[in-house]
Amino acid sequence: PPFQVRASFEERAAAERAAVARELASASKKLRASGGGGYLKLREQITSFARRQPHQLLQLLERLAVEESALEQRRVRQRQREADKAAKEEAVAREARYPVADALLATEPPADPPPA
Repeated sequence: PPFQVRASFEERAAAERAAVARELASASKKLRASGGGGYLKLREQITSFARRQPHQLLQLLERLAVEESALEQRRVRQRQREADKAAKEEAVAREARYPVADALLATEPPADPPPA
């Protein structure tokens, strides 16, 4: 019956959520015990730099934001170039496959639309 299938699925989902919660708790406990991990030192350096030179931190963050947007624009342009190149190669391959038919169809009148 569907309700038994659903109940078993919900039991498995609840067990998985509990296992994930246990793993997360143990990982955070290990992280606290190790002194915050490698990122704690980096975070401390960033906060001390921000306290000492807040205007330079703002300039740095603004520059990073500008560079990130420029990088994203570059990625978009690259994807577009790749898509254009693929379309062009596909068109060349299509023309290479059917050159005779294309030459013959170029002189044909357009086909009549089918009657409605």
